[in-house]
Amino acid sequence: TPEAFREGKVTPGLMPWITDPDDRALLMTLHARYVAEVERAASTLGRDGAMLLLHTYAPRSVDVSVDVDIVPNLRRAYTPEVEPTWPLRPEVDVIHRDLEGVPHAPPAALAALRDGLAAVGVAVADGATYPLHPSTLAWDHVRRHAGRTLCIEVRRDLVAAPFSPFEEMVIDPALVERFAGPLAGACAALLE
Repeated sequence: TPEAFREGKVTPGLMPWITDPDDRALLMTLHARYVAEVERAASTLGRDGAMLLLHTYAPRSVDVSVDVDIVPNLRRAYTPEVEPTWPLRPEVDVIHRDLEGVPHAPPAALAALRDGLAAVGVAVADGATYPLHPSTLAWDHVRRHAGRTLCIEVRRDLVAAPFSPFEEMVIDPALVERFAGPLAGACAALLE
């Protein structure tokens, strides 16, 4: 539920509708390779290295159960009469507060991001969507590079042309461009 998500619960890494043992094994192998590659890349950072963890998320917080019926439930949730009833997520949200609400974003980078995005008309939220959970890779990076890591969610409809929940989306370089300067400013602040 959205409440449980805000409390720190996260969706399962291996979804319950994946029941074939070969599919599960393949996904676990691919995930392990991905984690190893991320760890390898992160290990190349020097003591003064910094990380920007940049993600996109759907425009609305859709309350559907993550179970074997997720696809029909999502299709119902995104019908024209239902979709607008779901809460709109922040345009940009910095995911940095842990389960106790303690912030982990470097203040200078957060200020640079807020100022830069405000200048192009984009609002930045302060961990409004969900907390930084200890079971995630983001948590590991934020802890390992304390004060030098920024985890950001950007609302996908602000960069996709157009946003369509059930089709492969095209990211529009012109839409992305307005984020480039503010993100660069936040990265520069991470390295100060």
